[in-house]
Amino acid sequence: MHELPYPLAQGYDSAALKADVELGGTDQKFNLLMGRELQRAYGQESQVVLTMPILEGLDGVQKMSKSLGNAIGIQEPPLEMYGKIMSISDQMMWRYYELLTDVQLPEIEKMKRETHPMQTKKDLARRIVADFHSAEAATKATEDWAKQFQKGEVPSAVEHVSVDLNKIRVSATKDVSDDESSFFPLHKFQADSVRASDPKNWRLVRLDKLLAEAGFVQSRTEAARKIEENAVKVIGQVVPLPVMTIIVPCDLNVALGKKTKIVSIAEPS
Repeated sequence: MHELPYPLAQGYDSAALKADVELGGTDQKFNLLMGRELQRAYGQESQVVLTMPILEGLDGVQKMSKSLGNAIGIQEPPLEMYGKIMSISDQMMWRYYELLTDVQLPEIEKMKRETHPMQTKKDLARRIVADFHSAEAATKATEDWAKQFQKGEVPSAVEHVSVDLNKIRVSATKDVSDDESSFFPLHKFQADSVRASDPKNWRLVRLDKLLAEAGFVQSRTEAARKIEENAVKVIGQVVPLPVMTIIVPCDLNVALGKKTKIVSIAEPS
């Protein structure tokens, strides 16, 4: 029933404001036309309705929406914004060129015929980052993305965050060395090989909590899904389990898709 009064309420806005023009997405066409009907009912001249295409999100299927987890935030850091744009499909790239840049359609058609998709997508990412940040930030993001995903290096502009060990630590009384199949032994891949050999130095932590606390995801449920999809890397290792062992203090290079952060963890003082 809630769908019934919505177009009436939106349409009444047009009558109350005596609007001349209303702009909306193509999915709002019915509501916009309802405004015209209500204006006529109130003895007003009907507004002009302008509709705009709907921009698909990173999945290339549903409209871009923060609630669907497929959006690019206009206030996101340059590298994160650049990386998300680089993750879209080659086909969707042209849609973004049409709706998000000032490149004219004839030029876009020429690019489809004559340019390499990778370089063209890099140019798209650079353009959009420059629009919302600056040309300098776009250049920096381009360099850092190449370091991270083409050269295997850690970008210099990577974000650093600190996470409280107590917020991610597993509450367990048993010795974690009893059952190593229940957790991922990340401690074996940390630099401190001497301390890694002694289970007393291990700290059992939940990766889903770490991802949430470090700002990679909005909830532990989302984090658990990403872990199951093998989308999470810690110091270069795909971590397929929600629980892992680490040695603290440590600075972990954590990557979820195109997003990378250095996560600092230390024993509470």
